[in-house]
Order: sequence, then structure tokens, then C-alpha cells
Amino acid sequence: MSVSNGLVSAPITIAEMYSLLGLGTAQSDGAYDLAYLCGNSHGKICKWSRCKPVRGTNPFGTDFDPGTGTTPGNATDKTGIYAGNRGQAAGKPIYWGMEYPMNTAEQNYCRKATGNLIQLCYDVVAMSGGNHSNFIYRPPVAGTDYSRLADFDGYRHNNAQFLDAGVAGAAAGINAKPATMSVNRYDDVNVPFYALIPADSVGWMFRYLIPEPNEYYFIVELYKTADYESVTGGDFSTKVPFAVFAPKTTLYATTGMGLRIEVPLSVIETLGGLTANNYNFIACVGFNRVKSSATKTDKGSYYQITPANAYAAANGAAFIAPYSLSAQRCVTKITVTKASPYIANMLQYALTTSTAYANFPSAETRISSDSLRFKVRFDNNANSTAYLDSQTQKASGHIILRATAYGSFDRIPQNMGYISEDDYSRSKPIPLKISDQPAASPEKNSWSMAAKSKTTLYAQANALIPYGTTSSIVIEVSNDGGKTWNTTGTVTAYFRRVY
Repeated sequence: MSVSNGLVSAPITIAEMYSLLGLGTAQSDGAYDLAYLCGNSHGKICKWSRCKPVRGTNPFGTDFDPGTGTTPGNATDKTGIYAGNRGQAAGKPIYWGMEYPMNTAEQNYCRKATGNLIQLCYDVVAMSGGNHSNFIYRPPVAGTDYSRLADFDGYRHNNAQFLDAGVAGAAAGINAKPATMSVNRYDDVNVPFYALIPADSVGWMFRYLIPEPNEYYFIVELYKTADYESVTGGDFSTKVPFAVFAPKTTLYATTGMGLRIEVPLSVIETLGGLTANNYNFIACVGFNRVKSSATKTDKGSYYQITPANAYAAANGAAFIAPYSLSAQRCVTKITVTKASPYIANMLQYALTTSTAYANFPSAETRISSDSLRFKVRFDNNANSTAYLDSQTQKASGHIILRATAYGSFDRIPQNMGYISEDDYSRSKPIPLKISDQPAASPEKNSWSMAAKSKTTLYAQANALIPYGTTSSIVIEVSNDGGKTWNTTGTVTAYFRRVY
């Protein structure tokens, strides 16, 4: 039998192929139509199969090269595989019977001769180009090409789309928008970029996807967000990536089913001059030729390629993953927030005259003291030991806490020492002294916490509560001596301080 679980192998009969594709039975005269079977006007051939009917003028069959010779895995019958103006859009190459979404200089897809990925990626997402193919299957043309039953040898009817690429963890873009990804930077995290041949796409290797044996790489281009979003008319001819990365192996030399590049965020920040606490950038992911003389700096697990000269000699023969599968993940907007890894949340409170802690009041509670104690849960989400200091920072990099009361405070002289800059809606921020005892005494000058750990501690804020009504209390964390503060916890707390 030539068909088993959707896999076709010689000897092949046309009747079995009709049955596999669901084309019904033979014609009324008992004959089968080979040109109809191979021409795919019925639309039943799985284009994601590597082996299938292709264009060619050799009546005896196309010799599919498995990628072990001098070619990277296309058919050696180049007339049938690579054709210029044979029913497909002018100048678009065909490999394995499919028209690639490419942007070479000859095809004028990319308005910049150096062929950066950004033009193709943008046009695919925004569809402004309107002429981009998406791995369109171009079967034999009746009257021009031979219809060869032998082309079905190795055909896999159940194959899935053979290629995916993007940023690991990104949410796929929809409605002509890039994919999105948010990064909370605790320590120096890595941004993972990937290219993948799915397990249910049997028979493919990366080397089969490229027209030449050398110089093709999985490529990541990074751009300033303004360089992507401020473009009018979709012309990226003046836009240059601030960084280009690639694995340390060409597509032809890759034997596995996946490629991955993990770039430290600190490297991206340095290359892009991204210094703000919160920022974003654009990642374009695809495949491109890199000229052999390009500067490829070895970064250990990947190459950093000098953008200015990466593609010029190679004519920018770039392509991207099928965008019906990758759902526009060829472009990803990555938003970075330098959130603190240190989280403090107030659980309960106590008056300084008591060690009996209670939940924060949801109805107005009258107090006469300006000081409170707090039971606090502190989380160290960093990958290293944290050192928590009491009231003032004792050493560089150590952590200090402070609290601020918010509400509606009385406009009286007695509050002048409590309020912040003539603002009667918030108190001055008060440094906290910490302890491992409910009485908040004795005070601990410094406290170490293991990486990725949580603990309960006690803190006291003296002269925190002004006269009037407090509605909430905010706790903040700093690990740079109070230069910057991160709000990590807010509690609703209704206190009325009376005279």
C-alpha cells in the first residue's frame, strides 16, 4: 500500500491519490485526470508537505535533494523550482513549489537595497504593500509543466505549517498590530527569540528552507519604537536597526528543529541607549543572508552583527515565517518596566502602646497617637540575597522602607510638621524602623533575606499620622539610598486623629 497515515510512498497509484485527497472517483469514462490531480485547482494538496507536485519541464520527474549535497535541500531541477514569471508575481522565487514572502533587491519588496527585515515585517502586519505572498503553493501549470505522479513520493497529507518564529512569551498581534510582550525587570533578564519547525511538520529541516547553502541565518533586528511607529507611507528606507543578532550556526548547518537566541536586557539597553525606567522597543524576526565579511561579534551563545554592513553584499534576500501561523509575530513591541523585585505589603497595624495587631479599619477609627506599628510581609523576588536596613541605608545597595499617609487633613498649625509641601492630602514620607518582634523593638539595623524568599517583619512609623482623616497608607521600597522609590503596597485605613 502506498498511503499510510497520510504518508505517500512509491509505488503510487492515481486512484489512491484521488482517495487520499477526497477527489471522488474516476471520470465517467473510467479514467483519472493526472493534470487535474497535480494542478491543485481542487485545493486539496497540503502545501506544507515538502514533497508534492512542482513545476518542471522534465517529464521523468524532479530529483528532490534531501539537503546533503551542495544545495540546501531544494530540488535540483531548478527550472521547476525557481521560476521567474511563471504564474506567480514577478520575480518571486519558488522553492518546494511555494512562493516565498521575500524582500530581495530585485523584487523591490524592500525599499532599501540592504534588505533589512523591517520593511517586509511592517508590510505583512499593516498589509500596506498588498503584494506579499504568504508561502503560496504554485503547482504545475497545465500546458506548460509536466504533471508527474512521482512528485507525490514522500507527500505528507497531514503536515502542519512548517515554520514559526517570534519572541517567546509574546501575545500574537491581531487587527494589523504587532505582537506584544511585557517584561518586568527584576534582575538582568534575558529576552528569548526563537525559530521553530513544529513537531507535526514532518520531513522539514531548516536547510530545506533556503535557496543557497551558506550565509543564511535566523535574524533578530531591534529598532527604536519611534523608528517603527512614526513612519508615514510605510517607507522604512532610512531606518536602521540599533542591534542585529543571530545564532552561531547557519540555517544550512542547523540539524535540530529549533533555534533560540537569549539576549540579556542589559545588552539591549546599552546598544539602544535605553536608559529610562520604563521603555519599549521593536523586534523584527525572520531569516536573511548575512554577507561573509560582515562583522559577527561572538557573544558566547549568539552573534551580534554590525547592522551597517550586514546585508549589503547579499542583496537582502530575507523571508519571514508564514504569518497565518505566527499570527504577525514577525513584529513584536516589547515593553519593559523596571519594577522593583522587593515587595512590601502591610498586613495589620497596632498602636505603639500595644503588641495586639488588628486588621486595618474599614470604618472611621479615632486615635490620638501620630505613630503606628505595622505587620509587614516582605518578598525578595530577586535572584540574590537582599539586605534590609532600618530607617536609613547602612550600605550601598541595601533596602530601606518608608510609609506615607493619604487623606483629608486639617489645615491647622499643628499639622505643619506632618504634611508634605503644603499638601493637606498626604503626610511626609516617614522612614520605617524594622524588627523581628511585634513590639518593633529591639530595632534591627540590618536584615538579610535569601533570594526568592518571603518573610514577616514588624515596622514602626513615628510621626506618620496628621490631625484629620487618613484614608490610606502607602509603603515604598528603595535600594539606592532613597534616590528612587517604588510603591509596593497600599492599604485602605480609616483613621481619625483627634486632639
